[in-house]
Amino acid sequence: MDLWIRSQDKMALAKFDLCVLEQYEGNYMFIADHYKNMGVYKSKERALEVLDEIQKLLNPICLLNTDLDKLGLKYHLSLDDINKLMENITKLWEKYTGSKLIINGLSNDMNFTNINNVIYQMPEE
Repeated sequence: MDLWIRSQDKMALAKFDLCVLEQYEGNYMFIADHYKNMGVYKSKERALEVLDEIQKLLNPICLLNTDLDKLGLKYHLSLDDINKLMENITKLWEKYTGSKLIINGLSNDMNFTNINNVIYQMPEE
């Protein structure tokens, strides 16, 4: 999975393998690879919250491609029932795998696709 981070001032967008916090003049600065100052936060707690947000994005995201006709659901369930079913599948997937699931119900085949790129915008505060 590739992680891209856009700087707090929106002047840089870069791919990273490593992202760390460094204390600098009473603030906490994000250093990622060889880029300095991707974001600066006044408290350690806020900086850690941002790091937690980035970590959550790094959980794998999967796309479930399925054809509702082939599953036999289109003609046996109402659209509302299909939506509830897909919502429950998504919740169970995320609960047991820790990764996000996006369902595409308009595919010819049933398969999983990993989504590999993530772009994160550093919050202003």
